[in-house]
Amino acid sequence: MSTFLTDLLEKYVFFLGRASRTEFWFSFLVFCGLYYFIGVIDVAGFTFGSAEFSRLQPNDDIGLGIRDLNQHSGFQVQGRPTFSILWLLIAIPFLSVTCRRLHDTNRRAWFLLLYFIPFVGSIWLLVLCTLKGTEGDNRYGPDPTLSRSH
Repeated sequence: MSTFLTDLLEKYVFFLGRASRTEFWFSFLVFCGLYYFIGVIDVAGFTFGSAEFSRLQPNDDIGLGIRDLNQHSGFQVQGRPTFSILWLLIAIPFLSVTCRRLHDTNRRAWFLLLYFIPFVGSIWLLVLCTLKGTEGDNRYGPDPTLSRSH
């Protein structure tokens, strides 16, 4: 497990080379866990001055010139930037580990553009990441599963 954590921290923005399925799925698990944790914090109302959001009246300014546009709906949507900030923090590491995982299956990083196809693209990309990597060396480097055993 310590090897995984060091890989995650050392290869934060490293797009070259290959990533094993284990490295990819542990990273995926960490990123999903962070999203879940931030979601729980948001629902509990602990982030970004939630007391200020609860006092808003329709058409009040919620910051940066954005007004509450939910005045005619039956519920109030409270806009908190927590998920956006978290996405900005983990987007590059997630893209880098996905890129290296694609390299392990001997595919180019251009397959990351599948994320732009709604629903189907993300599922297709996850399926590609579950495939077994190329055994031995390929054009992107040595086999990551073999380099761990030495």
